[in-house]
Amino acid sequence: MPHTFITQYFQWLQDTQISTFIREDAFWYPFLISLHVMGNATGVGLILALDFRLLGWGMKKTPVSALFNQLRPWAIVGISYQMITGLALFVGEPMKCYDSRSYWIKMIAMFLALGNAFLFDKTIYPGVAKWDTLLTLPGRARFAGASSLVLWALVIYFGRWLAYS
Repeated sequence: MPHTFITQYFQWLQDTQISTFIREDAFWYPFLISLHVMGNATGVGLILALDFRLLGWGMKKTPVSALFNQLRPWAIVGISYQMITGLALFVGEPMKCYDSRSYWIKMIAMFLALGNAFLFDKTIYPGVAKWDTLLTLPGRARFAGASSLVLWALVIYFGRWLAYS
């Protein structure tokens, strides 16, 4: 492993008392993982409901805007919760993350998934009035839903892979 600034930072973090506490405490580490999974279930689960609607796989009678307006705030809470607990888990094992391909793939997939959501919110969703109740949505909306589905699946898959490696 090359000795870089990033390596030094991760190692410094690994050696802190808070990192050691999170990593070695019999209660807090499993508790944080449980909270992280709850954030996954809430945030990603609600995002998947919207993705399914965008793909035409369900809730076809529900306007996209109604679903989006109801689920979006709670999805943001879940994803925020997931990110906060994920950061705490990272603090507990920074060198494991640094050395893990799964961690880096997960982070890239999460960055892309959040970027996809941002682009959907800013470029596709503003035109929802034209296609809100259509059974088959425009290709851009379907692509955003499919991309989200794949990217969040990668985030969860590689996150689980990281936990068991």
